[in-house]
Formats: sequence, structure tokens, C-alpha cells
Amino acid sequence: MRGLITWFIKNPVASNLLMIIILVGGLVSTANIDNEFFPDIQPNIVQVIVPYPGAGPLEVEEQICMKVEEAISDVEGIDEVRSSAAQGVGIVTIETVEDWDVQRMVSDVKTRVDAISTFPLDAERPIVSDLTFGSEVIRVVVYGGEDEQAIKNLALDIKDEIYHLPGVNRVEVEGTRDSQVLVEIPEHTLRAYDLSFDQVATAIRQNSLNLPAGQMRNPSGDIQIQIYGQDYVASDFENIVILENRDGGQVTLGQLATIRDDFEEKNFLVEYNGKIAAQLRVMVGDSPDTIGTAEVIRDFVEQHRTTLPAGFQLDVWNDRSVYLKDRLSILATNSLQGLALVFILLLLFLRPKLALWVSAGIAVAYLGALSVMYLFGVSINVVSTFAFLLILGIVVDDAIVVSENIYSMHERGIGGANAAIRGVTMIAKPVVLAVITTLLVFIPMLSLPGNTAQLFAPIPAVAIAALTFSLIEALLILPSHLSHLSEERAPTNKLSRALLTLRQGFNKGLNRFSFNVYQPLLEHSLRHKAATMALFLTVLMICLSVFAGGWLSLRFTPSVETETIVAQAKFQEGAGFAHVLAVKRQMTEGLEAIRDESDMVGHQGQPVISSDFVTVDGNAVTLEASLIKNGDRKITTAEIQRRLKDAIGEVRGVETFNVSSSLFGLDKDISLRLSGPDLKKLEAAAEYLKQVLAGYAGITDISDSLSSARQEIRIELKPYAENLGLELQDVARQIRHAFYGAEAQRIPRLREDVRVMVRYPADQRANVQDLNNMRIHLPNGDSAPFSAVATAEFVPGYTTISRTNRERVISVYANTIPGKADPNEIIQTVVREQSATIKERFPGVSLGLEGRQEEQGKFFTTLLVGTGFALFAIYALIAIEFRSYLQPLYILSAVPFGVAGSIIGHLIVGMDFSIPSSLGVLATAGVVVNANLVLIDYINYLRDEGMEMTEAVKQAARERLRPILLTTITTFFGLMPILIEPSPSAAALKPVVVSLSFGVLFATTITLLMVPAMYLAFEGVKARLGFKFKAEVSVG
Repeated sequence: MRGLITWFIKNPVASNLLMIIILVGGLVSTANIDNEFFPDIQPNIVQVIVPYPGAGPLEVEEQICMKVEEAISDVEGIDEVRSSAAQGVGIVTIETVEDWDVQRMVSDVKTRVDAISTFPLDAERPIVSDLTFGSEVIRVVVYGGEDEQAIKNLALDIKDEIYHLPGVNRVEVEGTRDSQVLVEIPEHTLRAYDLSFDQVATAIRQNSLNLPAGQMRNPSGDIQIQIYGQDYVASDFENIVILENRDGGQVTLGQLATIRDDFEEKNFLVEYNGKIAAQLRVMVGDSPDTIGTAEVIRDFVEQHRTTLPAGFQLDVWNDRSVYLKDRLSILATNSLQGLALVFILLLLFLRPKLALWVSAGIAVAYLGALSVMYLFGVSINVVSTFAFLLILGIVVDDAIVVSENIYSMHERGIGGANAAIRGVTMIAKPVVLAVITTLLVFIPMLSLPGNTAQLFAPIPAVAIAALTFSLIEALLILPSHLSHLSEERAPTNKLSRALLTLRQGFNKGLNRFSFNVYQPLLEHSLRHKAATMALFLTVLMICLSVFAGGWLSLRFTPSVETETIVAQAKFQEGAGFAHVLAVKRQMTEGLEAIRDESDMVGHQGQPVISSDFVTVDGNAVTLEASLIKNGDRKITTAEIQRRLKDAIGEVRGVETFNVSSSLFGLDKDISLRLSGPDLKKLEAAAEYLKQVLAGYAGITDISDSLSSARQEIRIELKPYAENLGLELQDVARQIRHAFYGAEAQRIPRLREDVRVMVRYPADQRANVQDLNNMRIHLPNGDSAPFSAVATAEFVPGYTTISRTNRERVISVYANTIPGKADPNEIIQTVVREQSATIKERFPGVSLGLEGRQEEQGKFFTTLLVGTGFALFAIYALIAIEFRSYLQPLYILSAVPFGVAGSIIGHLIVGMDFSIPSSLGVLATAGVVVNANLVLIDYINYLRDEGMEMTEAVKQAARERLRPILLTTITTFFGLMPILIEPSPSAAALKPVVVSLSFGVLFATTITLLMVPAMYLAFEGVKARLGFKFKAEVSVG
């Protein structure tokens, strides 16, 4: 190490070339690096989707979900299997173990599922795929007119055009229903012509088709024979012959049925700013350029606005490039502010040239990190950009220590290259160890589980790269530049004189602080070593007790407001469309009411609510209101959210109603899972658990995943029906054809396959009397009334049946009122106190964590294990270098106090503890040991030089006071701009800043007061026990 450092100091060309290579590589990488709003999260999940049209949840569970679960039960690499049986579809979600090849899992699962031969005949082909979120850039909204089909056709045409634009990887059309050709035949017509739905469907299949009929081969060439008889639109089907009389008369389908082009039947409506709409989600691929692609889409929209058919309009929605540019601008401003603060602080204590070269090291570290990001596919996004700001004060720590030590050589009369060589080599070991220990702490962050942890993964990636380049700069580049540092001369201009006067004043102030405050405190601490350690340990225990006692709330994700407010109402499955529309009107009227309020305008007079999007899909109504940027208005997002909820008022006849502006969506604060084989016991246990939760203050919106139970009609054959040759399968098929529809065929039209469905008209599928009026066709050709051969009984049903690891589960959800209830404390209490009770009262039922709480448990468990390994690696590294089992403990003593400082910081700023907070604590653990390393290494150096231990401790503490304070102050104040930033952009990441800044600040007091006392106490005990000092002689 000494030889390499000396070579670079004596060869400035080499150090300059190294710096130029790093800078140029970073600049080139910056021009080509990907950019996106958030990091692309790729969950380790595979989904199996099996549509089973018309089937209820119980049937889907038995015929679809359980068969898939059984088929994949022994596939290697599965961590958890979750199933959902809903109306008409079964979905099995397979989560792999960490770091498993998801594509291999897709292949293995597909092989097993394709081998299942016992799926029902009416079930559709299984779809097996990995679950990819994709990177959405922007949405294009097509709206206007009154014709749903016209909107759909226009959206599909625009999709084709957008797909071919540069930068676009995928375009998904949302807000449209699947097209169908409906053939509706009333019961009296079927009776009159003695027809069944099956016969009509068969006639359609036989007469509407294209069929290759072979080739005619002759010497002059082959001629293809092709039959073209496929019908494509409703009017084409009218002439299909269904019956022929003996006298040659024909009965066509048009005479029997009402035939029309329509859409699948479901509660569905999409509106944009009050007009019927469809939207296109534009996605980018593996090399995203969010800003560039969004600009292309915006240009496309502008060009096509005037070319649309009359009455139709185009707009953009959820343009993430706007948010990304805004966030990057804010973070860049904060970075410059932080850099300016760091530079000013350095100027106050160091010569301007030293301060300049130390600050230049930031550019080297940052551009080097950008090169690594480009090589490893890490994009520029909100999180990675924040990481640069987070480490602003950290990357200069090693440069500060090196430059300060070289400066101290000049103060002792040593100059030129000798000062650089002696200054660097003396401090090289603790500097290298300090960076390595910080890297060791950041490394576990790269492999934390869960999608939320993936969101923050760029932070350790950027930190590791930047710290590595900062070490290269501090040891190989900076010393070469400082070797030319000449003796400081009297300044010749006013600015230089003012800076010198200011610096001398601060140095004098630091000296006064050292002599009048710090050294007396240090003397007192060293005289009362036990009391000093006991005092700090007491503070530590109080902080940890505050956290353990629930005084500091623990949340998995921080509360982060966005510039979109989402209101959602969920109904019982099968709710009447009239009621759903009434709730939709109530929600939109509430939005219009607050839109017209006098203070709902921005600084420039523009409306605060820029646009709104309403989606009615099945059993949910979702209202999204887009707001102008936070900085362009006085009123906060939280206040708008409160007003909207009040304006909408009480929503009756719904299962759940939520209004949220959180970045992390509408997830519930509390999610508990009950599992067991018996649905009745699970229902009873869920009701009991909801009553338990209702007993806690501050709990709201209690619900469960089975709370949308609805009535079903269960069909059973009468005893003598078998005598007529009927089987239950025959009756079930005929009823299915009448009420769901007999699928005659699928025809290719435009860009979709359109089903041709034969069934009763809508007014004959509305009540149980229509079922009783139905005629059931017998095997002998006769027919009998439904009531003669079967019974219909109303029974409770389910809208969704959930399963986890092949057991039925019911999830119980609840929200908490902020400040009135701690969700994690309630969850822990309920699980601890109710698990045994539930097992006893409901045999076979077990209580566990669900959703966010389950992910939180995995995250923090992995975090603790990773932190433990990192701390052990740090201990082992320091123990080997210092040749001591005990001294690494002095150095690591700062870690728990860094945690205490993080807790104090969260209490001061009034912030909940969350995932970002824990990442900040982990970063703090790597940073706070640096000052201890520098201090302990110098104490050992002085003792190796023959100085008595107490004097060595005192002198080392005095001489290392300035670099320790400088590194602490630059780290703390470098983070201040982001801490005081009011924009929501910074809110998700502020917990990291709070943990790191306050953790480093508090741990510095440990370094300056408790660590010297600890060193003196335990090394004194070793001496009294006869152990000689054997610290490795520091290089120098």
C-alpha cells in the first residue's frame, strides 16, 4: 500500500490521468444511462390464470385451483403458493425463494399445468407467466362521444401507431370490454320450434367457418381449394339456416333470435373528465428512457388531436416524466445546496486549496459511481438520485481525514511530497478500514427481500460504487495534488484576507472549544470512566425502551403523499348496476363540490384538480383525481383528501370505502390471516377476530376477504329424474347455456377474438321464475319443466375463496387512525393473545400475518441477519488488523449509539419508523465506526511511539477532534437540504436522512467522550492482568 501511494504521489501524471479517466467515463455514462421514475421492480412471482366462464368460486376452487396446486406441489424452488377462486376465474400465484430463476419456474410450472387433463370442458386454456410490473411512462386517454365501440376501435388504432414509436416497448389498452356477438332466443321460441341452445350453437359452428379443402394437383400447377363462409358481424349470422321443413321451407337464425354486436355483460364504465373514455398505458423496456419516450408520446398526442373523428379527444395522464424531471430538479438543487454547505464548512477550517481539492473528490466519486451504474444497468431515478445526496457528506470523510493529516504535517514544518507521503501513509490503514467497514454494512441492503426493499436497492448500489471511488481518490489522486501545496502566504486581495480571517477565527474558536469545553469534559470522563460509560448506557437503554415500548410508531412504509388522490368503493359481488352508478355519482359530485371551492386554485389561478378519471369495473368504483404540483398550490394534498372524503359523505351499501393519497396505495394498516380446511369455522373465526379488533381504540374500516358473501342458487336433481335418462351434467349444461350462454364459436375480428354466445334474452335471465319456466330436454327427444326434474335452493355463496399453501384462508383487514393507534403494536398483541384462543375455539384454524405485515416480518428478519453478518465481518477485519480481540469492540461501540441517535431523530421530527429508517440505521452503523477507527488507530500509534497510555488517549482525542468534527458536520449539514425539503418527492426518503444524520451526530459524542474512557478502562484492566500492549505499529 505504501509503495503504491508513494508512486502516485511522485508521478502526478499518473494520478491526473486516473482522475481524467474516471471523470470522462462518468460523463459518457451520464449521457447514455437509463432514466425512469422508480426502479424497475421484478417480483419473483409466477401466475397461473385459468378462466372458467360462468363457474362460481366453489366450483373454481375444486376444479381449477386445487388441481393446479396438486400438480405443482413438488416443483423445486417454491416458497409460497396462493390461490384465488373467483367468479369465472381461478388464479394461482407462486412465489419463488429468493434469487430463484423465475423463467425456470415459469417453464416448470407450465409443464405441470399443461399435463393436467381433468380440467372442466368449459375451462379455457391456462395462462402461465411471470408477474412483471413493467415501467410505465405515460398514459394516453381517448375520450368523448357516446359509442363504446367507437372509443374502443379508436384506442386500438392509436395503440398500433404508438407501439411503433421510438422507445416504446409495450402498449396496453385499458377501459374497454371484450366484444361479443349475442344471439338471444326466448324460451317460447325454443318451445315453438322444439330447439335447444346446443342445437342452435352447433348450427352456427357448422355454417359459419372458413375451411381449407385441400388442393387440386395438375401438371400446370396446384390450385388451393378454400371455403370462405365465416360470419364476422351480427347481420352476417341472420341468414344461417337452423331448420328445414319437408316442403323446402327454411327457418333462419334471424327469424328465431335477436342478434347484435355487443360487449360482455358486467358492471363497467370508464370516464375521463366526465366523458366516456379508454386509456393506453405506454411501457418502456429493459433500457428505459422515461423522459425521452414521454416527449415522443406528447408530440404524438399533439399531432393527432386535430386528426381525430368529430367529438373525440386525446390527452395524456399520469406522465411520470413530469414528476421525474421535477424530482431530479429538486434533488439536484438540494445536492448543490449540500455541496455548497460542505465546501463552506471546509473553508472555515481548511485552506481554500485543501477545501477545493476535497470537494473535487465528490465529483470523482459521483462520476465514477455513474460509470458503474451504467455498466450494471442501474438507472437514474428518484431513489438513485437521492442516494447521491445521501452520501454527499460521507464520500468526503476519507478525503477530509487525509487532507487534514497532510495539512497537519505542514503545520509541523514538513512540506512538499514528504508531507503528502507521511500524512497519507500514517492514516491509510484506518481510512481503508473505515471505507471497507462502511461497504460491508451497505452490502446486505442489496439482497433484502420484498418488492418494497427492491425500491430502495439503488441506495446501497450507488453508495458502494461512490465510496469505492472516493477511497481511490483520497489515496491515489488527492495526495498527489496536495504534494504541491506550498507554504501559505499572506493574502493579497480582500476576499482572500476575509477568508483567512474567518478561518483563523473558526480555528481559534475550535481551539477554545477544545481547551475550554472538550478537554475538561474529556478529563472528567477519564477520571470517572465507570460513571461515563454508565451514563451513556443509560441513555442507550432509555432510547431502546422508548422504541420497544411503542412510543415510536413502527410502519412498514412511510406515510408519503402524492399528487393523485384515489377514492375507492367496493361492493358485494353481483351488486346492482343502478346502485353502483348511484355511488359513482355520489363520488363525482363530491369531487365537483370541492373543485368549485374558492381556495382550490393554484398560485397562477389554475384549478388545483387538473383532471379526474373514474373507473367502474365489476364490484369497484375508483375515482382518481390528479392535482397540480405541490409547489404550485397553497392547499396540501392531505387537506384536499380530507375535504373530498367529507364532500362524498357516508357511502351506503358498500363493503369498504377508502380515500388515499399515499404513494403506497390503499393497502390496509392491519392484515391478519386465518387458515384452515373448514370455511364455516374460518368464517366464525373471522367474525370473532373482527370483534377483537373493534375493541381497540383508533381502529377503523374493519373487513374481511369473505365479507362479500352473496346468495347462490344450488341445483339438485329430483330422485326420479334419473328414470328419465337425465344426469346432473345434462341439466347443468342446459342451464349454463340458457343463463351464461353456449359459446358457438370465436371469430377473429380486428385485434381480438370475439365470442358468439347463444342464450336467453336479458329479461329472461333476471329472476328464479325464469329458471322455473325453463324446459329441460330429455334424452328421448321430449322435454320437461325444470321444476319437474330438479330443485332450486337459495344458499349462501362466496365471491372469492382464497387459499395459501393448499389451505383455505380468510384475511381480516383494518385501518388505524394516525396518532391514535399503532398498527404493529396491535398486531403483535392480537397474535400473542389470540392465537391460542382461536385454536381452542375453532379447531383446525390458525392465526398468522398477511400481506404487508408478512413482508415486514421477512424484511426485518433478513435485515437483522444481514446486519449481524456485516458486524461480525467488521469485527473480524478490525481484530485481524489491530491484532486484538477487545479493541474492535471499542470501535463497534458507536453502532448501538448510532441506533439511539436515529430513534432520537425520529422523535424530534415526529416521524414514524419504517423501512427507509432501517436502511438509514444500517448506513449509520457503517459510518459511525469511522471516527472510532481513526481515534483508536492514532492512540495505538502514539503508544507504539512510547507514550504513556493515558497521555496517548488525551493527545489522540485532542488531535483528532478537528477531523472527527469535520466529518460529522459535513455529513450532517450535507443532508440538511433534503431534510427540510417540503416537496413530497423527498418524503419517502426522509426517514433515511433522519436516521443517518442524527445517528452520526449522537455517535460522535460517544467517540469523543465514551470511547476514550472505555479504552482507558479496559486496556487498564488488561495491563493489571499482565497483558502487554501488542498493537500493530501503524505505518508511518
